[in-house]
Amino acid sequence: MFVFPPLRRSKQYPMDRVAKSRYKAFKKEALQFWESIANQSLRLVLSLFVSLFFLFLPGQNFYQTAQISAKQPLVRGVDFPLPTIAPYPVKISNTLPPEMTAQSAVVMDPDSKVVMFTKNPNLKLSPASLTKIVTALVALENYRLEDILTVGRLYPEGAQMGLFEGEKISVENLLYGLLLPSGNDSAFVLAENFPGGYKEFVRAMNKKVEQLGLKNTHFTNPTGEEDGEHFSTAWDLAHLASWTMSNSVFAKIVGTPHITVSNNNQTRWHELKNINILLGEKEGVKGVKTGWTKEAGGCFIAYVEKDGQKLVVVVLKSEDEDTRFEETKALINWAFVNHKWQKLEALSTLLLPLPHTPQILYLPQKQRLAVKTLGIFWCPDKLNTHCGW
Repeated sequence: MFVFPPLRRSKQYPMDRVAKSRYKAFKKEALQFWESIANQSLRLVLSLFVSLFFLFLPGQNFYQTAQISAKQPLVRGVDFPLPTIAPYPVKISNTLPPEMTAQSAVVMDPDSKVVMFTKNPNLKLSPASLTKIVTALVALENYRLEDILTVGRLYPEGAQMGLFEGEKISVENLLYGLLLPSGNDSAFVLAENFPGGYKEFVRAMNKKVEQLGLKNTHFTNPTGEEDGEHFSTAWDLAHLASWTMSNSVFAKIVGTPHITVSNNNQTRWHELKNINILLGEKEGVKGVKTGWTKEAGGCFIAYVEKDGQKLVVVVLKSEDEDTRFEETKALINWAFVNHKWQKLEALSTLLLPLPHTPQILYLPQKQRLAVKTLGIFWCPDKLNTHCGW
C-alpha cells in the first residue's frame, strides 16, 4: 500500500491553515488513486490466472479439440420413413365442369383429399336421407350386427323397409333396410332401442360428426326429416363419405343392389332394393346414399373407383330425383376425363434446422408433403428448399 510522507513543520516556511487543508485533501485523493490502481492490478492478475488454469486443465477439453468453421451450416440430415402419399389428381385441360341445377356440389379424391370441383361447398342445406349415413355409423359403433331389436311403434312417414309392430329383427338386417330402400322405420327402430332412447341416439349422431371435424353439420333426427336445425354441407358430406367407405361393413351394405332379409325366426321377409340407380349402371360406382324431400330437393353421394383411382361426388338440392343422378354422372365423367393422378416422389433424408424435431405434414390444398420445423415448411420434393408458403 502506498504510504504518504507525513507533514513536517518548518520554522522558515510556516504553513497557514488554508495550506494545511489543501495538503490534507491532496493526500486523500492521492491515496485513493493508488489504491484503485492496486485493486485493478490484482483483479487482472487473478483473471489471467483463472483463465490459464482452465485452459490447461488436464483431460479432454472442448475448446482444445473444437474445429469451428464459419461456413458450416446449422442443419442436420434426418433419416426417417416418410408416410405413403396417395396419388393426387391434377387437371390436364381447361374444360369447364358441367352446368347443374344442384345448389351445392363437391368432387373430391378421397385418398389425397384433393378437391377437384366445388359449388357453394359450405352452403348449409337439408341433407334429407343422407342423414342415414351417420345413423348407420352410430348403430355400427354401438350395436353388434347379430343383436336382435324389437320394433315398437312404427314410423309412418316417408320411405319404409316394411317392418311390423312387435317384429324382432337383427341390427344387420335393419342396416340393409336403412341404407338400400332408405327406410325411415328402420332408422326409428335403431334410435328407439338405443341405450338412453331416441334423444340419446341423436346426441350420439352429433357427437360423431363433431369427432370427425364436420363443423357445419347438425342433426335433430335419425331419418333426415326437415327441420331448421337439421343441416349439413356438401363439403362435410364429402369428407363423411370418404371416411365411412373405409368401414368394410358399411361399404358392403351400400354396394348391395338388392337383398331379401327376414326377422329373427324367418316368418317375415323383406325384399329390399337399392334406390341408388347408378349402382351397376355407371361404371365404378360403389355407393353411397340418396336423399330427397320437397325442401332438400334431389341429394346424392356417389363413391367411385375406376382404374385404381377414386372419387367422392356430392350433389345437394338438385332439381328433382332424376336430375341428381344425371348431374352426378356428368361430374364423374368430367373428373376422370380432365384429370390425371400423379404420384409424389419424396426424399427419405431431409436437411432440417437444428435442434428442433420435424413434424411431417401433408397439405392437401398444396398437393404436397411438407415438413414443418421452426414454423417453416420444407419441401422434400424440392430438394430441401424452403416452400415459400
